[in-house]
Amino acid sequence: MPVLNENPVATFARIAAMDAVLAQTGFGHRFAFAIPSDTRDQKVAEQERRWFLRLLSNTEGEGRMFYRRRADNIGKKAGNCQDHAARGCHGLLQPTRRTETQHACFDGMAHRTGV
Repeated sequence: MPVLNENPVATFARIAAMDAVLAQTGFGHRFAFAIPSDTRDQKVAEQERRWFLRLLSNTEGEGRMFYRRRADNIGKKAGNCQDHAARGCHGLLQPTRRTETQHACFDGMAHRTGV
């Protein structure tokens, strides 16, 4: 889930909500979250780091959740996704604002992957 100067509280709350939905399937441990950041605002970047650590603590996400802030933000979010894919990482998830849509999305993903 690429971020760029977004509200860290809302961002990491959405990730926690997605993780909780996945955990309810019994297969939550099979999913990982990547949060590549291009945030330039130092205050927002510090909040991102704090909320990421809180997310790890609250979800037992160590080893499944990853946060990285790039030194340069060439291409902004799209560039960060491209950089992420070039490192061999795939499957970035962009959360929606509606839990019902998240459930449908995860149900569809589980069906397609045989989970």
